[in-house]
Amino acid sequence: MFTAVFALTGPFLQFYTMYLAEAGLSGGEIGYAMGSVSAAKILSAVIISFFADKSRKPNMFLFFAGLWAAVTLFMTYFFALRGNMLILTTFLFAAAWSLCTPLAEGFAMRACRLQPDLSYGRTRLFGSASFIISGLVAAEMISRFGLLGSYLPYLIFAALCAAFSAFILPDFYKFERASIVSSGGTGVRPLLKDPLFMAIMIGAGVAHAGHAALIQFAPIEWKKIGYSEQAVSLFMGAGVLAEIILFWFDKRLYTVLTPSNLFLLAGGAAFIRWCGMATEPQAWVTILALQSLHAFTFGALHLGVMGFIRQRLRGDSHGAAQLLYAAIMWGAAMIPANIAAGHLYDAYGSGVYWAMAALATAGTVILILAPRLFDGGRTIKAPTEGAAPA
Repeated sequence: MFTAVFALTGPFLQFYTMYLAEAGLSGGEIGYAMGSVSAAKILSAVIISFFADKSRKPNMFLFFAGLWAAVTLFMTYFFALRGNMLILTTFLFAAAWSLCTPLAEGFAMRACRLQPDLSYGRTRLFGSASFIISGLVAAEMISRFGLLGSYLPYLIFAALCAAFSAFILPDFYKFERASIVSSGGTGVRPLLKDPLFMAIMIGAGVAHAGHAALIQFAPIEWKKIGYSEQAVSLFMGAGVLAEIILFWFDKRLYTVLTPSNLFLLAGGAAFIRWCGMATEPQAWVTILALQSLHAFTFGALHLGVMGFIRQRLRGDSHGAAQLLYAAIMWGAAMIPANIAAGHLYDAYGSGVYWAMAALATAGTVILILAPRLFDGGRTIKAPTEGAAPA
């Protein structure tokens, strides 16, 4: 499942803004297009979060999301859409695509709960590996057949693979009932009323919003200074490779680091990374070094949130928590970041990364202060399997 889902996610994040630029959109318009992606994440994730954990066939949400993503991509390709229509179909595509990763994350956490010897990190790294490999495949297709001619057909195929992977998933409701594990979920409303949970989600969203400029404009900049599509994919893949290494040691990390420690690590790495990107690095060694910090700017932040969710919530709330996490981290926080990054890039070029460094710092401050403000000053503990709410 993770392999199929990230076969879509990888090339989308690596090359979609290049596709938008090739299709004639300006930096500001690209910002609005990617802002529409974030808006779609909020809309679809919040709606589905009311139903996913209570469904007896939660995998069907992922199945139909993959099909819908394929249909919208086909419309964009078949009619060669441009301008505002391209922004609209980007929104429609994202409404489906944004469900794929959080639903997959929720299924993985349910599987780890049913079979405690499973490692979430080592399961998730299949997605990270797929991100790298699929990016290289897409890059090769683009270099051979052109961006406008081959990129969307590849994404359509990947979306159909994601739908198929969802269709063949095990029946989690059946396994949970057989294992006498509660199913049905507490839904999204209690999570919205939990001030610590919401503060951690908002802090993670603000910290992660620093990636907006990287996702939108780093591939375009690397292409401008002479790097090939394959090199662009390798640069993006280098960060994910570092993330894979971190995920491999997730259980060991949880024994020595609390989520708060992981948040501090992510914030420090983000400040270094975005300040480095602001200097407009051109040497491949420097770019790879900065990209390797993705292990911490995203990987450590993500593992910190996953550890917090497992420690704070019952297992039957994990699906709703994942969808809210996606809605805030990839949605609410990213909308203004995407739009602002588009205009800042038009005005200041790589200077946009100074603003990204400020965002990462602000998010880290929220993450560290949240337990003191909303949980009686207690430090967030390392996660324990199947822990009940504090």
